[in-house]
Order: sequence, then C-alpha cells, then structure tokens
Amino acid sequence: MEAETPRYGKTHRIPLIDTVRGIMIFYVVFYHFLYDLLDFRLISPVWLTSTPMVIVHFINFSIFISFSGISCRLSRNNWKRGLRLLGAAYLVTLVTWVMDHGYYVRFGILHLLGLSAILFAALESLRRLLAKRLPPLSEKAERVWDLVLPALSLAAFFLTYFTVFSRSFDVEYLGWLGFRSADYASSDYFPVIPFFFLYLFGAFVGKWIVRGKFPAWFYTAHIPFFDRVGRHTIWIYLLHQPVLYGVAWLLYTLKK
Repeated sequence: MEAETPRYGKTHRIPLIDTVRGIMIFYVVFYHFLYDLLDFRLISPVWLTSTPMVIVHFINFSIFISFSGISCRLSRNNWKRGLRLLGAAYLVTLVTWVMDHGYYVRFGILHLLGLSAILFAALESLRRLLAKRLPPLSEKAERVWDLVLPALSLAAFFLTYFTVFSRSFDVEYLGWLGFRSADYASSDYFPVIPFFFLYLFGAFVGKWIVRGKFPAWFYTAHIPFFDRVGRHTIWIYLLHQPVLYGVAWLLYTLKK
C-alpha cells in the first residue's frame, strides 16, 4: 500500500505543538528553580519530593518527551536535529561539570532527545530499506500496525520505568542506557531505557497527526505567547539555568 502523503510537517507547522512545548518549558524552568532554591537551602525538600509534586513532574516530562517524539515527524532532518541537540547537551554537561565535578548532568533530557532523534532517523532509514525489499502491507495490516506500535511503545515505557529505571545494577558505563550503578549520579537523568519508548510513542502518534487524522481543532488551536516560546525551547533550556542559579544565589545572599 502506498503511504498517504503527509498534510503537515516539514514546511507546515502545527501551532498547538509549539504551544504545548512552550508551556512545558515553563514547567522545566520552574522545576529547576526549585532545585536551585533547595541547593541554597531556601526551601524544604518536600517541595520536590511530595507525592503531588512527583505526580506533576511525571505528567509533565511524559508530555514533554512525547511531544518531542511527535516533533520528529515534523523535522526536515532528524540526523542534524539529533546532532544539534547532542551538541547542546554536552555543552550542558561541560558547564555543570565545571560547576560541580561530583554532581553534573551526565545524561539528561537533552542527551535523551538528541540520541532519540538519531535513533529514530536510523529506524526510519531501515524501514525505507526494508520497504524496498519486502512486499507492501495491506491497508488493513498497516492500520493495525499504526494502532499496535504506539500501544507497545507505551507498554514498554511503563514496564521498564517501574523495573529498570527504579533500580541500580552492578555494571559500569551503562548509566546512559538505563543500567546505572549504585554510585551513578547525574543532576538531570533521562536514560534511553525507559524514555526512548515514550519518545517512540510520540513518534508513532505523530504519524497520524501529520496525516491530518486528528480533529480539526488540533491543527488550529494555540496560545500565541506559548506558541512563540515553544519555537525557542532549546535556547531557553540552555540559558535559563545560569540565570536562575544567579537569582537563587542573590536571594541566599540577601537572606544571610
């Protein structure tokens, strides 16, 4: 069966996706500011460890990563996108290592998104190669796969989140993959397992989105301010932490 021609993506942005990304980056800024305040002992740890906050954090990072997966369907070149994100990620690693050798960002959200974009690009290249050599799927079979793949990805995420991610292993150098040792420490930690499955879930759902299968409001609804913010999340992510850390230090200084 011939694949449907995408109606969105590449040159057709979907404002709601940028809006959601804009809202999510505001949450990221808020969450990191709480960490900075805690670092200077200006707030109680309960601000970050309470059950409501843990639930809110889980929901927000799940949306953020899923929408990043959706966005890979709108990218002109996921190889370049992934390399650009990884470059930014290791800049964060370098800066945080300079600030604190013992507790820096070894494999955080940017590392995950960069590597995920590259892995998705590799999977897409493999899919296209196999499509040339294997008989095409029937229309019914393709529709079944379009439902099964996101369901499997979401199931794999929850399974590995509550098993692999919640424990440590007697291994070294595999923390980035999800198998961290007991002494592995990263001030921002989003390993490939389980979070790549969440990214894939977004990518598979994104296939429906770019084909115009979602309700009409999805392609027109947006909040202009967050829409604009959502187009510059990478820069906000890179620049917000030095500013917030400076503000937290100033508050600490004034309190003394």
